[in-house]
Amino acid sequence: MLFAGGLAVLAIRSLMNLEGRVGYAEAKGVPEADKLVTAASELLLDGSLGIGFWKLPKLAAGQRRVVSTPT
Repeated sequence: MLFAGGLAVLAIRSLMNLEGRVGYAEAKGVPEADKLVTAASELLLDGSLGIGFWKLPKLAAGQRRVVSTPT
Protein backbone atom coordinates (compact mmCIF):
# COMPACT_ATOMS: atom_id res chain seq x y z
CA MET A 1 0.00 0.00 0.00
CA LEU A 2 2.82 2.40 0.78
CA PHE A 3 4.45 1.84 -2.62
CA ALA A 4 1.13 2.29 -4.43
CA GLY A 5 0.39 5.40 -2.39
CA GLY A 6 3.72 6.92 -3.35
CA LEU A 7 3.08 6.24 -7.02
CA ALA A 8 -0.40 7.71 -6.78
CA VAL A 9 0.97 10.90 -5.20
CA LEU A 10 3.53 11.22 -8.01
CA ALA A 11 0.83 10.74 -10.64
CA ILE A 12 -1.54 13.25 -9.05
CA ARG A 13 1.23 15.86 -8.71
CA SER A 14 2.12 15.28 -12.34
CA LEU A 15 -1.49 15.71 -13.46
CA MET A 16 -1.84 18.88 -11.38
CA ASN A 17 1.29 20.38 -12.96
CA LEU A 18 0.78 19.29 -16.56
CA GLU A 19 1.82 22.62 -18.07
CA GLY A 20 5.20 22.51 -16.36
CA ARG A 21 5.78 18.86 -17.22
CA VAL A 22 4.76 19.36 -20.84
CA GLY A 23 7.02 22.40 -21.11
CA TYR A 24 9.95 20.40 -19.77
CA ALA A 25 9.24 17.53 -22.16
CA GLU A 26 8.99 19.92 -25.12
CA ALA A 27 12.30 21.53 -24.13
CA LYS A 28 13.88 18.07 -24.22
CA GLY A 29 12.49 17.44 -27.71
CA VAL A 30 9.72 14.95 -26.92
CA PRO A 31 7.34 14.70 -29.89
CA GLU A 32 3.67 15.33 -29.03
CA ALA A 33 4.68 16.08 -25.46
CA ASP A 34 1.20 17.17 -24.38
CA LYS A 35 -0.35 13.81 -25.28
CA LEU A 36 2.55 11.70 -24.04
CA VAL A 37 2.94 13.42 -20.68
CA THR A 38 -0.79 13.15 -20.03
CA ALA A 39 -0.85 9.49 -21.06
CA ALA A 40 2.16 8.64 -18.90
CA SER A 41 0.63 10.35 -15.87
CA GLU A 42 -2.68 8.56 -16.36
CA LEU A 43 -0.93 5.20 -16.78
CA LEU A 44 1.00 5.81 -13.59
CA LEU A 45 -2.18 6.66 -11.71
CA ASP A 46 -4.06 3.63 -13.07
CA GLY A 47 -1.14 1.35 -12.28
CA SER A 48 -0.79 2.66 -8.74
CA LEU A 49 -4.51 2.22 -8.05
CA GLY A 50 -4.41 -1.29 -9.48
CA ILE A 51 -1.43 -2.22 -7.32
CA GLY A 52 -2.95 -0.61 -4.22
CA PHE A 53 -6.33 -2.26 -4.53
CA TRP A 54 -4.81 -5.49 -5.91
CA LYS A 55 -7.11 -5.56 -8.93
CA LEU A 56 -5.49 -7.22 -11.92
CA PRO A 57 -2.05 -6.93 -10.30
CA LYS A 58 -0.08 -8.15 -13.32
CA LEU A 59 -1.73 -5.58 -15.59
CA ALA A 60 -1.26 -2.83 -13.01
CA ALA A 61 2.41 -3.68 -12.54
CA GLY A 62 2.82 -3.74 -16.32
CA GLN A 63 1.34 -0.24 -16.59
CA ARG A 64 3.73 1.02 -13.97
CA ARG A 65 6.60 -0.72 -15.75
CA VAL A 66 5.73 0.96 -19.05
CA VAL A 67 5.81 4.38 -17.39
CA SER A 68 9.15 3.84 -15.64
CA THR A 69 11.00 2.27 -18.59
CA PRO A 70 13.64 4.68 -19.92
CA THR A 71 13.86 5.13 -23.67
